[in-house]
Amino acid sequence: MQLVALRALQTGHLDALRTLCARAEEVDGCAPKIHWPLMGLHNPDILHVLALEGEALLGLASGLIFEAGTLELTCVVDPNHRARRLATTLVERLLEQHSDGVTTLCARVPSTHTPAQEWATRRGAAVTRSEVTMRRSFEGDAGAPWGDALSLRLATAGDAPALAMLDAAAFGTERGEMRRRYQKTAGDPDRRVWLVEREGAVVGKLHARRDLDGTVWIHDLCIDAAARGRGFGREMVARCTHALGDGALRGPVDGVWLEVNADNAAALATYARCGYEVAREDDIYEIPISR
Repeated sequence: MQLVALRALQTGHLDALRTLCARAEEVDGCAPKIHWPLMGLHNPDILHVLALEGEALLGLASGLIFEAGTLELTCVVDPNHRARRLATTLVERLLEQHSDGVTTLCARVPSTHTPAQEWATRRGAAVTRSEVTMRRSFEGDAGAPWGDALSLRLATAGDAPALAMLDAAAFGTERGEMRRRYQKTAGDPDRRVWLVEREGAVVGKLHARRDLDGTVWIHDLCIDAAARGRGFGREMVARCTHALGDGALRGPVDGVWLEVNADNAAALATYARCGYEVAREDDIYEIPISR
């Protein structure tokens, strides 16, 4: 067996990963939590470690420096090779590559995936929160749009400062970095950002993307503090979801996915009113690292 560290995966690796994920889902009864946006990005903060036997992909661990000291982890191993402690080997090699400043691993584990839960628990991990994945199925019809209080338009590179300001207020991100990120991804046909205005003032934004596995997601919804509590979130989600079903992204869209904290009752209710249904729940583990 050979361990290979890469900054970006090639097409052949992605095809092998899809096959590996399907095999794991068949055995485990739930799909592994793969961060598909990480798989196609060439980013110095992202690293992949592959376990290869000949041309066969036995396992993969990918890591992204999510915030200072925290490495966000994606890992999947062929069920036929788990007895070889491949998950531990892959993660240890990943940590060797990220040797400076990483003190905590953050891993999303399906709430029904007992082997992964046991693996995390043996390493002293604790569940810090849970996250719900929801899906809105169109079944051939995106449904009627809801609401007309807001003005929605697709953001351009020139809107990067306004988008970065919204992110900083909602998520505490660094404005300069987010501005550069928005300018870099503007025009990507597999991504959309809607800037939301009311009476000429920016009140929020909502993102959409198509991942490498073909699924379409909405994410990073945020509303200016002064505009909250007025039903704007529901209108933003409903109208953007309808736009996606109506062809806002290239290629077919038979449904839209999103993730939300399990304890966010208000958001869960809003998404449910927009036709989203719970598809799965994941536990977020923080795994301490001792060096």
